[in-house]
Amino acid sequence: MTTVCLQREIDFRLGTGRRLMPMAAAMAILDRSEDDLLRLMEEGELEFAFDISTGGAVRREVRIYRESLLRYQAQRFRASFSSDLRAAGRNEPPIPRLNADPEVYPLPVTSIKSIHGQKSSRLLYCITAILPQRRNLILTAVELARCWSCSSAHVQNLIADGALAEVSPNDRKRTHTRRVTCTSAEAFLTHRRIA
Repeated sequence: MTTVCLQREIDFRLGTGRRLMPMAAAMAILDRSEDDLLRLMEEGELEFAFDISTGGAVRREVRIYRESLLRYQAQRFRASFSSDLRAAGRNEPPIPRLNADPEVYPLPVTSIKSIHGQKSSRLLYCITAILPQRRNLILTAVELARCWSCSSAHVQNLIADGALAEVSPNDRKRTHTRRVTCTSAEAFLTHRRIA
């Protein structure tokens, strides 16, 4: 039974706080090897994946956008269901057009206008969905670690490497968490996309 079916059958949904899934979670959800997933990313089957590793890391820290996983799984389920029907000599039933569930179909291309200077409005939509939206445009290392499914120490290492811009490091007390700008987090994800 596929993940999409299970989610519908038992009304299970992946948590909404962590939009980026670690490679190990994606391997378990899709029942694929790491090499298979890397191939799917490079071929564009898993549309949004990012390498969040620190500068001197030997191994990549791959995170996959949760909706990319769900979309791939839904397409794979539909394809296997259709081929099973054809093998049994039956016609494919028409798929009713339901209102798109935003967790499965999060990228309404027609509603997103192209943005001048951006590589892809779909990428911008994805990054906007990944990062918590704040009016003051500042994120704490803890918030970012939760969104990216990594440790806050990893985010602090990214700040130390200069990959993320820290907000007023001199004013920070030792007991306070480090803070970064949303702009630097967006730029980081844009440059670290695996395509």
